[in-house]
Amino acid sequence: MAKTTTTRLSERVRADDECAPWVLDEIRKLEKAIDRLDKQNTALRAEMLMPEVFLRLTEWLSSSPQKSASGAFTAGIERQIAYALEMDVLPEIKRLQHQLATRATVEELERFKTGHDRYEKLRRLNVPQFQALYQKNLSGGKSFDSLVDELSL
Repeated sequence: MAKTTTTRLSERVRADDECAPWVLDEIRKLEKAIDRLDKQNTALRAEMLMPEVFLRLTEWLSSSPQKSASGAFTAGIERQIAYALEMDVLPEIKRLQHQLATRATVEELERFKTGHDRYEKLRRLNVPQFQALYQKNLSGGKSFDSLVDELSL
């Protein structure tokens, strides 16, 4: 299977030909925000140990372990900790990572779809139509975004 590569929207859109320069600037700002959120998301995933998992682990460790010879006891505790991490902590972290990634992806996709739909509606307007929409926004009452959302094209 061939590996596909995607380019950023800011690299595919030409200012003045396909969109206004300010739209391209906004696209670049959004792409930077996405990059920043991706880095934060990656950092959070790398350090995630939720309080409920930590409490279960500390409760498990504080329960009275079986006593054995001193050398074997240390090795046994290490194995028990590794087992607890594998059975309790790691599945919880994986579940939360998946939940976080899914939520962030869905929210971002919805936000980008809304922005794309607005852009497409505005792009199809001619100058008098855009001027009328702009004047309606200036006269007050509704936000520009809500006026654009109401357009049917």
